[in-house]
Amino acid sequence: WVDLLGLGGHRQREIRGQFTDELSNIGGNAALNGLGVDQTPNMLANQSTEEIRVSTLTVPARGIVMHPSPTQESMVAWRSPINGHVTISGLVADSDGNCGNGVAWRVELLTEVDTAKIAEGIIDNGGEERFQPASEYPVKQGDVVSLIVNPREGNHACDTTHIALTLTEVASEGARDVTSEIRKWDLASDTVDRIGDGNPLSDAYGHADTWHFGAIDAVAQTTSPLVPGSTLERWRAGVMDAQPAEELSRLAEMVKHTLIVQDDSSLSEADRKLREQLLDWKGPLHWVAVAAALA
Repeated sequence: WVDLLGLGGHRQREIRGQFTDELSNIGGNAALNGLGVDQTPNMLANQSTEEIRVSTLTVPARGIVMHPSPTQESMVAWRSPINGHVTISGLVADSDGNCGNGVAWRVELLTEVDTAKIAEGIIDNGGEERFQPASEYPVKQGDVVSLIVNPREGNHACDTTHIALTLTEVASEGARDVTSEIRKWDLASDTVDRIGDGNPLSDAYGHADTWHFGAIDAVAQTTSPLVPGSTLERWRAGVMDAQPAEELSRLAEMVKHTLIVQDDSSLSEADRKLREQLLDWKGPLHWVAVAAALA
């Protein structure tokens, strides 16, 4: 149970693959600078108020673009400086629509115990997609939100991608009617003028090491094994969000009912999948190993 729920150990997520080399005066443009390698992967920031064209790619005014390599995904990561809730929104848009097959992208929330994919998509050559999941996400200091651009099918040709990422603090219930600043972290506003000052960069509020740019191997990412939408996933989310004990007990009873009910026709599709997963002798609860130990 501990391994399945991911509640047995706590560690701050490490952000790996950060770019260490600076790129400057790209294409002879003093306002176009970045991090990474001359070819790929890399990221560029346009510090001017006009779009900049270099060869076949276009970098929007005051914008940031990323380019993966055939084997590495480009990534920007925000490390939470707060304990609270945030909403997440952004943009992924092709900045070089002259060739290639577009990109795949995803947004992940990495906590002390697991990785949750909160948005994902594919944009074709010349396309764009905005994202704004409806949920409010609980974050603790040290949790990470990553926006990742993947070389779709390993084809990185013309994959320069304009990205935007904004995280907005949600006031707690007790403070919703109180006039106070709601903090917002906007990737471009926070970092465009300071590319070259280091990696990671602080945010606009002075929190160190908030914004990170880098690349990670383009391999399958580890995600939670819990069935999405199931009562067990909801119970775990309640624990992580410090829900009242009464609500956690109610959800626990629902999980119990899911496992012991004789007729599963009344269960949701997610809970039927959960029941099948948890009762599988070779599933994540390792019933075969338990039986062998008791023999």
